[in-house]
Amino acid sequence: MGHAPALPKGFGAGVADIELPADSARYMLRTLRAGYLYVFDEQLNHWSGYVVNEQSYLWEFNIREAPPKVDALNFNAACRAKNDPYLARCFTVADARYATKIWIAFSTAPWTAQVLKDHGSRAHREAHMQCIDVAAWIQGASLQHMGSFDTLPHIAEFAADAETLRNETRAYLQRFLPAPYKRPQALLKGDGSVKSDDKSKQALDLISPLFQEILKGAVARPKPDDLNAKLMTAAWAFSPQPLRFAKPEAERMSAWAKRMAQPYRPAVVGVVDPVGIAMELNGLAIQRALEYTEQADLKWEFETVGAINAIRKAVINGAMVERSEYQQNTAAIFRPFVPGALIRHSGNIAAMSRNIEQAGMLTPDQILRLETETWPKYVSYLNPKNYQDAQTRFTDGLNTLDTNTIGPLDQAYVAWLKSRFFVDHFTHNFDPNDIRNGVIYQQVVHGCIIDASGRRHARSFFNECLGKDPMLPDNPILRALIFNHQKLATTWSQSQTDKNTSPNIPWRDISARMLDAVKDTFVKIRMGENLQGPFTNISKYLFQLLGLVTERLGKVINKGVVAGMAALPERRLIALMLGVARAQNPHLELIEVSSDLSPKQAARTLARAVNAISGGGASNLYKRAEDLIVETRAATSIPARGMFLVDSSELSRMGRGYSNAQKLATVDPQTFESLLTRTASELARPEIKAGVVVGIFAAATVIGYYGDYVRGGKTGLLGLNFGAAVTAFLGITVEVTGRSMQKMPWLESAVSRVLASLRITRNFTAGWLIGAGKWLGVAGGVGMGVVTIIQGFVEKKYNFFVGILMVGLGGAMAYVALAAVYASLMTAGVYFVIGILIAASLWVVSRFQSNAIQQWMAQSKLGRLSEGERFGSLLDQQAAFAKLAGE
Repeated sequence: MGHAPALPKGFGAGVADIELPADSARYMLRTLRAGYLYVFDEQLNHWSGYVVNEQSYLWEFNIREAPPKVDALNFNAACRAKNDPYLARCFTVADARYATKIWIAFSTAPWTAQVLKDHGSRAHREAHMQCIDVAAWIQGASLQHMGSFDTLPHIAEFAADAETLRNETRAYLQRFLPAPYKRPQALLKGDGSVKSDDKSKQALDLISPLFQEILKGAVARPKPDDLNAKLMTAAWAFSPQPLRFAKPEAERMSAWAKRMAQPYRPAVVGVVDPVGIAMELNGLAIQRALEYTEQADLKWEFETVGAINAIRKAVINGAMVERSEYQQNTAAIFRPFVPGALIRHSGNIAAMSRNIEQAGMLTPDQILRLETETWPKYVSYLNPKNYQDAQTRFTDGLNTLDTNTIGPLDQAYVAWLKSRFFVDHFTHNFDPNDIRNGVIYQQVVHGCIIDASGRRHARSFFNECLGKDPMLPDNPILRALIFNHQKLATTWSQSQTDKNTSPNIPWRDISARMLDAVKDTFVKIRMGENLQGPFTNISKYLFQLLGLVTERLGKVINKGVVAGMAALPERRLIALMLGVARAQNPHLELIEVSSDLSPKQAARTLARAVNAISGGGASNLYKRAEDLIVETRAATSIPARGMFLVDSSELSRMGRGYSNAQKLATVDPQTFESLLTRTASELARPEIKAGVVVGIFAAATVIGYYGDYVRGGKTGLLGLNFGAAVTAFLGITVEVTGRSMQKMPWLESAVSRVLASLRITRNFTAGWLIGAGKWLGVAGGVGMGVVTIIQGFVEKKYNFFVGILMVGLGGAMAYVALAAVYASLMTAGVYFVIGILIAASLWVVSRFQSNAIQQWMAQSKLGRLSEGERFGSLLDQQAAFAKLAGE
């Protein structure tokens, strides 16, 4: 698809050494993306600087002065500067017959005076810049990364045929359109805008944001003579650099160049752009995942499985409640009634209540029997083979996708992040002593790693980066956390000693040093009025590493290690996060606590935390979770540890010296439960403060303490699976922190608006992560069954989802794919209705007519009725399901 031209001979030197999966990607030439081009003429000892605008035209500027912003230049301005649209695509070599070597470098950021000075050294240039031997070229030699103007048809923009790409895009999109829509034109108007009818809008809501953008390109038709028109096509959707239509220019521009360069040969120069390549490989991995998960028929099938599983939980939970209430009523009727005793001894009332409540508790055997009696009445309305196949088809397909497609792309992506080209781009183009330059640095790295940490190879590499010393300049992933600023790196590195044998680290003082260092650095450049901006940037970047940081801290908690005695990388992360948190809420304190909880108390604690963060009713969640859990005689208390960020006013109300936050405090089970619940409640507030950091500590506590429960073998309970509850808590944590990201704009920089315009950034950020978090929360069972999962349930399903959130932004098998697909579903999708249904699980049986649910199941995608009698589309099925829930 796309008929991308092959890379001409000689242009792949050094680049093609990093192999790409042949069936998924290949290298090619593109026009320069927006940025800055620097040229040094060795013979004349002269520097030239050019701003490259979004249409890939060059605007020369005085290299000794600040360049104009990239996004301030357009096609007309660049052409007026040179009075020639073709000349605006080129740079010229003065006195070519005397020229020797020309050095060129492309940078995402403008060079500072210090970076320019460093490049005055020949050794520095040789280490980073590309060399053009002009003298050898004039003599007819063939050089690496150079070709004649006959190369133009091998450049994507000059080769792309707009009409062919548009037709391919229409065909490509057909498999992603929800029934009954079969053509993009049926959903959008001719100009690419959305049709006004409700059904078209609902159908669009079921399509991922990326494919919604592609839809516009499939419908809107550029004019044949509209040079540099932006083409939104399926073949190039993965790229952060829009493809612009330039094919009609190729022949004319080639003739012009040959005429203007006489008696010499004009040259096309290939500039290595490791940042662009990394962004494109990341975007391609995301698009390939979406191509699987967004298939309309597969999505419909998987949504149906999810809905049926939700109904199953609701029906069984309802049956459990009915049986529990029946046993309580029976016990109350047959209890002796002694009014005098009740009056004289109020304790008898409490005792009687406890006895009645105890009578309502169901044993695991009763729960299994209820399932055996209840669920077959519903599942019989499904086609058994189709239902069984559908439950495994999606995840099996994801495994195959990972092995054959996503994994190889991810390997190539990581190879580029590790490459000399990529590292040199950051060490040679950015100034470690200029904080404005550092703001750009952070945003560029963010653009390279966005939504990648869920993939297996990327996750491993990012984790390796987090474990290194921030003083080392060749680690962009870690250095971006502190804006690549050397003084901040020094403060951060020295905030912890290499060896620490005392648990009593003064975290407040350490975080204050980090906080003050960042403030002082930005005050010096007169940004004191916007000191929240830098910390917002760090929060947004931390969000991309959310899973990795959470997992690291979770391991510290799980091992029972006090934070002050954790490994050096973890202590540094804690120090930085505390600085960020206290910048956004100066009253936050880190408290480390330990307690001994029985498995039943642990279940109740986690259930209450999920209840608090999801806003569910207490009676619908933690109370029933406590009642229906049955501890065996072998159940023993297990040490619980946690790290919590708590407002200092809350600490003072707690008393008992908790303000001494560097110490590990021993608390009773009720206090541990209260701390986790309070933290979850803080996360759920509409105006979240320091949300990313609070969420990381809360999630780390859940992963660290409950990790052994999730892995199984230590619960000491019958019929209990903590995996579901951990999934729910972590899923909703991702959701609420993702929502906070949407409210946090980047600190303005020279490339902010350019980066903001990149499609990959716009389509794959907090919006779809909110959807992922909400879906995973639902998957965990936001209802009475949040921690009460009957025996016989396939635990690996929950381990799968926990794995997704353990790495934060993707999945152990699905990676970004699973998170990406459900973004588009959650805006107005069926899983919102599923959430409502599960939340109402205590009264679903009494509220709904059972035959209505059974009829819906029979008519569903996996129902037993014939194809003509089932729902005609996902939209129809969704509408009927919403009606069941009273929407």
